[in-house]
Amino acid sequence: MSAPTVPNPRRWEEVARWLIRAADDLGIVDTLLTQSSPSLFGASLHCQQAAEKMAKATLIAFGVRPPRTHDLDQLGDLVLVVHPEIGSEVCGLAQLTTWYVASRYPDVETDSLPSIEDVLWALTKLRALHRRIESLVP
Repeated sequence: MSAPTVPNPRRWEEVARWLIRAADDLGIVDTLLTQSSPSLFGASLHCQQAAEKMAKATLIAFGVRPPRTHDLDQLGDLVLVVHPEIGSEVCGLAQLTTWYVASRYPDVETDSLPSIEDVLWALTKLRALHRRIESLVP
């Protein structure tokens, strides 16, 4: 694979807006997990949303217009082209797409929902991914 291209400094303001929104999603997950009855529906939805926003922020940083999709497999494949390491991390979180669907639609099997331990694992990965993308700032 080729080396990642260089982020476009003129796009960084837009990238920062996406990363702020992703950080908000992560904060919401923290809040939901500290409730006396943690909301796995809400936490799983916001984990996926944070990953999606970070993937889209990365694409924007490298001059790629992100598609309007919630599919982390698709977004991860696109990120792989501009930054293979970040793309691999996004692909490693692709299961969050299933969480997102299960959290939004009551007719989807609840077997698709994660445990609290799964959400904590995802939260750790998402925080690391957020820091990694922030480190790209030109």
